[in-house]
Amino acid sequence: MKKNHLLIVVGLSVLFVTNSCRKKKPDVSNVNNVTFSSVEDMFSKLSLKPKTLIVNGSTGGSFFGNSGTRYVFQPNSFQDMSGNLVTGDVQVKVTEFLREGDMVFSRMLPVSNNEPLISGGCFDISATSDGKEVYLKPGTTFAALMPQPGVANEVMSVFKGNRINGNDRNIVNWDTGKVNKFIEPIQSTKFPRIDTFGIFSDSFGLYNADRFMSNPNYQTFKVTLDVSGASLIPSTNVFAYAVYDNVTGVWPLGMIGSYDNGVFEERHVPNIPVHLVVFALINNRFYGGVVAVVPKNGENYTVKLIETDVDEFRKMVNTK
Repeated sequence: MKKNHLLIVVGLSVLFVTNSCRKKKPDVSNVNNVTFSSVEDMFSKLSLKPKTLIVNGSTGGSFFGNSGTRYVFQPNSFQDMSGNLVTGDVQVKVTEFLREGDMVFSRMLPVSNNEPLISGGCFDISATSDGKEVYLKPGTTFAALMPQPGVANEVMSVFKGNRINGNDRNIVNWDTGKVNKFIEPIQSTKFPRIDTFGIFSDSFGLYNADRFMSNPNYQTFKVTLDVSGASLIPSTNVFAYAVYDNVTGVWPLGMIGSYDNGVFEERHVPNIPVHLVVFALINNRFYGGVVAVVPKNGENYTVKLIETDVDEFRKMVNTK
């Protein structure tokens, strides 16, 4: 494992200087001012779509994902479910969630066992050959090199994602788990200096570079919805989040708290700059609103929801 990691780092050191991942727009569906038949239909159309590229199983190779992450595969590192070496073309599918809006609308929130995470970026990766799933051969790894918009935070860890059911706001729970994986900050020596997280793992799946919040001073406050041109909406059709301003993090309002009659009671967001991002499906139309606050105990913040161009709303959440 260590030897494979060192070979990847040495052989690809010249590739670590790339544009910041936040400067490239990921591929998204072109959905503008349309109706949705249901909440599931809304998320299905708004979630990020994967990118699929071809790698030769014998020679290995590398490619860039949608948001600047470079994926690297060693020669002769793929096998089928029976353990047979895969030497032909391998279709590798990746989806990257590096910005808050992408995480929200793809329901890939940086949350671990009901605790908020600060994220350096997450991705989903799988591979097939001739339509059948393939795996990494024991003793080999793949690398995901995620450029950061500044100095890579050395206290980040690799979290493995486990898909969950029954949560309409989030479909993954992040945990450190037992998979053989590790993370390494890699610093560029050139200017402009762009640091990179190198995530190395011996299996495919959902991965996130994360850390827990340090000593969060959680506040207790309310968020009241003011809906323009429509009545208040039931909890199943309204979605609200605290999107952190200075780090990559998202917390779903009401998960540790409540929602009733247009009012969220929240007690799990610290007193740091955030944007309260709220959207709802009302009469099959998309309504949204955003308010910048620094939460304080006992405050009541009002978010006005108006019918909004959904694609522009998502772009705005990504750049907040």
